[in-house]
Parts: sequence; C-alpha cells; structure tokens
Amino acid sequence: MKKTLENFQELSTNQKFLEFIATDTPFTYSEMLQKNSANILYLVENRRTQEKIVLKRMRKRTLNRSKYEKRFEQEQQILRALQLENVPQWLANGFVAKVPFFMMSYIEGRPILDNGPYAVIDALRMIQRVSIVLKKIHLQGYVHRHLTPENIIVHAEKLAIVGFDQAAKITLQHSPTEELYKQTTVCSDIDQLARLFLLLTDETGRLKWRKAEVVLEQRRYTQKINELLSRAMGLNPLFESLEMFDEALATCIDELL
Repeated sequence: MKKTLENFQELSTNQKFLEFIATDTPFTYSEMLQKNSANILYLVENRRTQEKIVLKRMRKRTLNRSKYEKRFEQEQQILRALQLENVPQWLANGFVAKVPFFMMSYIEGRPILDNGPYAVIDALRMIQRVSIVLKKIHLQGYVHRHLTPENIIVHAEKLAIVGFDQAAKITLQHSPTEELYKQTTVCSDIDQLARLFLLLTDETGRLKWRKAEVVLEQRRYTQKINELLSRAMGLNPLFESLEMFDEALATCIDELL
C-alpha cells in the first residue's frame, strides 16, 4: 500500500512539473535524462533560443529526509561557487508543489562508458583527462567524491564532470578519524579515479563500484599499474596530491608505449 501511494504521488508530482515547464517557463520538455532513488533530471529547451537546460528536482519520497536535503542544497552551493566550463553552471531554483528544484546548464555528450570497455592504455589516458578537470575543481576548494562513469561526460575532444551531489569542501587538516580525512581531501578523488579505471577496463559488465578494491586483488595489469591502483585506493603510501598521482600515471603510460 505504501509503495502504491509513493508511486501515485511521484506520478502526480511529475505531471505538475511538466505543467510548470509548459506554462510558467520559456522552455519545452524534451526528455527525462535520469531517474535515481533521490532525484529526477529533465532536459528542457528554450523555445526561442533552442538552448538546452537541465532541471533537477528531488523525488517526493526523499522530501524531509535530511541526508538528501543536505546533498541537494550542497550541490547547488558548489555549482554556484565553481566557475569552470567543464562543469554545469547553476542558473536558478524554486519549488513546484513544495518540491524543490534547480536549473543548470546542459553539457553535450555521452557518459564515458558508452564507448567502453577500454583497452588499458586508452583507459589510462582517459583517467589523465579526468584528472586535468579535477585539478581545476580542487584549486577552487572542492572534491567531487563520486566519479562514476555516468558523471563523466565526453563529447569529441571535450570532457566534463557532472553529478556534484556528493561533493564537499576540501579538508586541509586531519579529521578526528582517518576515514573522514580521506573522504574530504584529494585522496577521495584519487581513489575514485582508480575505481573508474577498473570499471573502464571491465569486460564482464558485473563490476560493482563500491567493491572495486576486491576486483583489484584479482586483476593483473603491469606491476606499476597495480601499484598505482593500490596506492590510489588506500594502501600506503597514499598519494597526497593529484600531481603525485599524475606522475605515476604518466610512468604507467610510458611503460606501455
């Protein structure tokens, strides 16, 4: 009964958003880009200029749940702060039927894994490209913390990072717990790059993001690549900067050429 009620409320909310887009904005609805457990993303297009915009809203069932409310607000704060062409730009926000939404620029392209799986050297080069954008984000004081393939968008020679709902300000000093320290420093994103590499080279289609370290124990690349991934995912000594990681990454690429 509860599930049925939730589905009805979600359908009703969805209809209200479609009506809002059609009657109260200069946009027309194009398609639903993504639907996950917490949010729904719509692609809309300006009727006059044909500019594409993303409207992101919370799902009805996640309202009044502090974890999701905090993430939704935090993502907006970070997108407002970041001034980079490789990430979405925050545009506006509001409410429809008491459900919060915000709008951001649309970045043309497809998720990185649409062209996968990748050969090892191609995956290493792709990780290099992601790292270049990450450095710019880090310089502005934030870590992304969720570099899953759907959050890496590629289009021709351009690469962008989206999905900032788990991003955070960089912690400059050690926190009371080592785990919290890793999650709020560049160590977190370096760990994510290693997981991304494992997923890009996965030919089974069964690799789980959160269990990538288990897969690492089973994979056998070159010794240098395995050392790179092991350090990136938490084995001592940790990489303390992207520059250190990039240097080791370049060595791995040279080894394969």
